[in-house]
Amino acid sequence: MSEDQPGNKTQSTDQDGWKEAVRSRVLPAARAWLAPEQRKRYRAWIFQGYILASLIAFAVLTVFASVVTHFDLDLRITLALQEAIPAWFGTVLLWVSWPGYVTGAIVTVGSLALVMTLLGLRLETLIALAAAGSSLLINTMIKSSIRRPRPGEDLVEVFQILTSYSFPSGHVMFYTAFFGFLAFLSYTLIKHGWLRALLVSLFSLLVLLVGLSRVYLGEHWASDVVGAYLIGFLILIAAVRIYRWGQQRRITE
Repeated sequence: MSEDQPGNKTQSTDQDGWKEAVRSRVLPAARAWLAPEQRKRYRAWIFQGYILASLIAFAVLTVFASVVTHFDLDLRITLALQEAIPAWFGTVLLWVSWPGYVTGAIVTVGSLALVMTLLGLRLETLIALAAAGSSLLINTMIKSSIRRPRPGEDLVEVFQILTSYSFPSGHVMFYTAFFGFLAFLSYTLIKHGWLRALLVSLFSLLVLLVGLSRVYLGEHWASDVVGAYLIGFLILIAAVRIYRWGQQRRITE
């Protein structure tokens, strides 16, 4: 026992020194970049207003979706897209949707989670998986409550007949929460400009194009997509805030 004590003391001293350096140098330097209290309160009000507006918009859209199978505008948008989009871009949109189906989601999420874990991004991997899982859970709960039917083949061209309900789009919620969080991580963590720009563009493009893809393929109405973006961005915001909280705890501990 006595032989282990010097090593333990040295390790404890090193840890205390590292924590003191963080408190005395890193944290003050970080605080210097923070906005003044008045500006932070103003931005907080704007942020909270955005969340409230999104929740209200989603609630209103949910009420209508529960009583209306689709809007006239939904039908017109789908028909217009299916007529206007060329075949080659339709193929692109088909591949854009692939990571959102069961097999594609398992392969995509599993592969990216493995890469992130091997890179030592354990907290980031955990939050990304939580964002993907929570989007699936919330989507399933809402769909089961609203029970809105999907577009029918008698109205539009349908790429694949799906048995689940339509509102809101699970693809869009999953992409917004999961790929949106990966875009955030790419922007904040990656040092090299070209790689950061490439990954942010890729993940952001997936989030943007998946909504168009779901309507073009005739598997969702445009209102399904809008509702999914509203709730998906709220899940993304929650994931980012939890991640930042976890980072702060890791620094100060």
